[in-house]
Amino acid sequence: MAGDFDLKVVLGIGVVVVFFLTVFLFGKVMKQAGEREQAIKSYVSALEVERKAQKQANEELLAAKDGLDELNSSLEQAFESLQHSAEEAELRAMEIEGKSAELQRLTEESDTIFNSIDNGVCLLGPDYKIGNKISLAMYEIFETDTLAGVSFVSLMKPLISEKELRTLSDFLELLFEGKTLTKQLDKFNPLKKVEITLNWNGEKFSAKQLGFKFQRIMDGNEVGAVLVSVTDLTESVILEKELKKNVEEQERQTVVIIEILNSDYSKLDPFILDAESEVEIINATLKDLGSKSGGVPGETVDEIYRKIHKIKGDASLLKLQSVVDLAHSIESQLSELRGSGDLTGDKLLGALMHLASLKTQLVTYKNVSASIFQEFVRKPVINDSLETEACEYSLQLSEFARENAAVVGKKVNVITDITMDDLSEEQIATLMSVITQSIRNSIAHGIERPMERLKAGKIEAGLITVVCRPSIEFPDQYELSVRDDGAGLDLASIKQRAVELEMISKEEAASMSGSEAVNLIFKSGFSTTEEETNLSGRGMGMDVIKHTVNDTLGGKLNMAFSKGHYMLLKCEFPVSKTANVLEEVI
Repeated sequence: MAGDFDLKVVLGIGVVVVFFLTVFLFGKVMKQAGEREQAIKSYVSALEVERKAQKQANEELLAAKDGLDELNSSLEQAFESLQHSAEEAELRAMEIEGKSAELQRLTEESDTIFNSIDNGVCLLGPDYKIGNKISLAMYEIFETDTLAGVSFVSLMKPLISEKELRTLSDFLELLFEGKTLTKQLDKFNPLKKVEITLNWNGEKFSAKQLGFKFQRIMDGNEVGAVLVSVTDLTESVILEKELKKNVEEQERQTVVIIEILNSDYSKLDPFILDAESEVEIINATLKDLGSKSGGVPGETVDEIYRKIHKIKGDASLLKLQSVVDLAHSIESQLSELRGSGDLTGDKLLGALMHLASLKTQLVTYKNVSASIFQEFVRKPVINDSLETEACEYSLQLSEFARENAAVVGKKVNVITDITMDDLSEEQIATLMSVITQSIRNSIAHGIERPMERLKAGKIEAGLITVVCRPSIEFPDQYELSVRDDGAGLDLASIKQRAVELEMISKEEAASMSGSEAVNLIFKSGFSTTEEETNLSGRGMGMDVIKHTVNDTLGGKLNMAFSKGHYMLLKCEFPVSKTANVLEEVI
């Protein structure tokens, strides 16, 4: 029984243990089941989240697929477009290649043209700088190796005057403004023909005549550049000058021929020799004056003027109008020189240039006379008597007076009584100069116009009487008188004019005697007329007469007059010791 009890106890304990173990196991199983369930729930929840995420991912994938489809479609279109563009680019490249080849050909042709044309050609930008495209002739014309990038204004600055440079700058500004028409601008081109001096180094230089043309190159409505064309006109200008010189020489010779035909040829050679001698003396005197500083001595200018005036009178008598005109020009220059303090100016140069022209004209007379007219124009000597020669002088003086009077609208007749038996050729030439100058003065200042003479009770034509003959009282002397029936002298007007010319003061004029007033007309620079003509205006006519009579003929001069009626010039001079000395030429 004890055993049974023990067995029961053991069984009971076993049952209890089994129970507890069962409970424990059940609890553990239940716990595991709960945990499993919780894990399942968590898993399910995770699956749900994952499912939702997968769904969202699927939706995003679907959206991405749609985007990719669209992108693929776009890429396909882009590819097709690129393929088309590539084809077009290839065609364009072929065209460009062709145009590049054409451009290269044109460039080569352009370079060939630029290097072969005779004109200088370049392009100017808006900054007036020369571009890179420059013809070889441009370098040759300006004798330089550097032009590209150089300002055109800077290039021209040392070659033209400041005034021309300012005008050029204004002209270029107008060119690039584009407002003014090109044709209008061409009229104002300051460089149409311009002389420049290149590479002056103090010893040698290159003088050129250049012609510039400017052509706009438009870029839309704006002026993109200006094409400059430069032509070297030096040779053509030289040829033009030579041609002009030849034409002028031909014209001068034609004038000379006509004048010789109308002149007294027998007196031409002596006139030329005398005039050339006087011109040489005058030329040497003027050059000597030019080498000195200070003012021109008045007596020197007056002496030169008298020589020129004599040449002018002699030429006028021989109807050599070209010599008369040149002498008149020299007289104008000498009038300006009187009292001038600047011997280096244009006045002295002008006198020398006109004197050179006179010298050239005299040489032309001599050459034409010697080469063409020696045998054909020389007048035959029918009567070699002095009486015939005096008659010829009378005819010359009458014609000389009428022609000069007609120029100023006057009429005049000349009566002569001339005897020159005992006078030398030099005295006769000097005497004729005095007579012609006296006649000119009578016409300019004495003889009235026809209407004035009629109102004064005179005939229309004035009368000038010229008498030259041996002195009755003094056998070794001659007498010359030139009388006109004109207005005589107005002493009051002479004094007033002298005051105006500042030769005398008003006080001196008021106290001046009649003879002193008359002497005023012999002063250098005095003239009663203000306007200069071939006959009057410079105030040297009477001065020339006085010095010629006193200094050259060695005589003395007297005057008589009556206001409104006449004026008489009378001179007495000795017969030259060399007169009528005949030399036999073997």
